[in-house]
Amino acid sequence: MRDTKEKFSRTTADLNWLVGPIIVSLLAVGIDREELEAYDLYPIHKSIGMRSFVIILGRAVRRLMNGLPATAADHEKWEHNLAVIVH
Repeated sequence: MRDTKEKFSRTTADLNWLVGPIIVSLLAVGIDREELEAYDLYPIHKSIGMRSFVIILGRAVRRLMNGLPATAADHEKWEHNLAVIVH
């Protein structure tokens, strides 16, 4: 399913919600691993990171192919700009 000017497709929304927790968890594990010097978890961290890179790359390609939906009329300009930067 493709995104429309009115809303994102279910696939795009699912990819968005999948990437967020992955990035947060990898960041948490990476910081914890560094502070505790627990380098035995590095192969797992690297493996999950590489898999998440493939998902993120797919999300970026999908975004480039589908573009952005139209701006919601009830949002402020700064909210729109922040949403574009974050996503």
